Amino acid sequence: MSFNDKHITVEEMNANPSILNNKRIEQVHLEGLHLKNAIISNLVMKDVNAMNGIFENITFENCTFIKVRFDDGNFNNVSFKKCKFIPIDESKKYDTMTTFNDASFNKVIFDSSDFKYVDFGVINGNNGFILFKNITNAIPRGRTFFSVENAQVRVADSSIDGLIAGDENVHAITKNSQFTKYAGIYCDNNFIINTKMQESDVSAFKVLVIRDSVVDAAVGINGGKAYLTNNTYLHGTITLLNGETETLGVGLHAKPDDSIYIVAKDREPCAFSIFGGTVTLKGFTLDEHTRIGSLLKEKPPITAINLKDVTIQGGNWKGLRLLGGQWENVRIEPPVLVDRTSIKNLRYYRLDFPKGPPWNKKGEFVIETIENQTPFVWEEPKIPTPEDLGMVWWPEVEPGYHGQ
Repeated sequence: MSFNDKHITVEEMNANPSILNNKRIEQVHLEGLHLKNAIISNLVMKDVNAMNGIFENITFENCTFIKVRFDDGNFNNVSFKKCKFIPIDESKKYDTMTTFNDASFNKVIFDSSDFKYVDFGVINGNNGFILFKNITNAIPRGRTFFSVENAQVRVADSSIDGLIAGDENVHAITKNSQFTKYAGIYCDNNFIINTKMQESDVSAFKVLVIRDSVVDAAVGINGGKAYLTNNTYLHGTITLLNGETETLGVGLHAKPDDSIYIVAKDREPCAFSIFGGTVTLKGFTLDEHTRIGSLLKEKPPITAINLKDVTIQGGNWKGLRLLGGQWENVRIEPPVLVDRTSIKNLRYYRLDFPKGPPWNKKGEFVIETIENQTPFVWEEPKIPTPEDLGMVWWPEVEPGYHGQ
């Protein structure tokens, strides 16, 4: 491998991109770069200004990018396979890393590649596809790993440490993956399948579906509906300012007009923290770590909580303001902490306190209930699939290499 091929001109690269195979390019400006229809292997770029470049039908394979400026670039049908994106100096990661600020991506694949402190800025997806596949070593610049707008984002067989942030018109499918601590994904329509979320953050502005997954996350909906089915729900923890650790349930966050529908996989005890919207839970045993309500007075009340075949084994309802709901075959066991708790317009059929009244009253408690004489009619929602929303995994057979 040549040590430093500064002598190769932009014109030569554009005429024959394969000339970059097995080359090392360092400390050069590559304005006017327009690479197309090639496979480029074993290229090392270090401290290179490749801004405003155009890349069409290109595969980079086993390449290393060290402080490369891809800002304002246009990437169309481009693959990065087994590539590395690393800073020059990890102690100065924000000054020496590779950047893609204001770049445009369409049909871009990152496969089996490593990321260390890459700055993507906010990528323009041009309503095209972006795939992260087999990503297992990705250290984000900050909390956010990847920001994008106007794109179809796909994540497969990967472990993502950091947020994938869909700013506007972003629709995502994630499968067979893991979001590690403080990671997650949010966008307009968000489908998460067979994925583990570890102390993560997932939400959607329109439709959120999580199925066949392990969930330890804050789950949010902001203007739409969420459906969680056939999942395992783990307890999360948070370290308080005094150093103590508090156990939490899976957080459910929704606006007043939004809804979250959750069907249990089994009756193993779990916990939720419910903070808004209309929430329907079916078939759960909720343990003492369940929290319903908010300590923040400025938060709107919960619109409705609907429970069917649910056992509540204690919990904290402090600060709960509930406007309504329907409960069928619900058992409540002590102690349930109520303080500044208000429950109104609650209809029930077979509400049972097998161990006596469960309320642990620390303050004001108001509950207004109406007994139903017959079981409720439960409308089963149709849980949408990606295809229902016109989403596909990839627009064509996923190419192994571009440029062939």
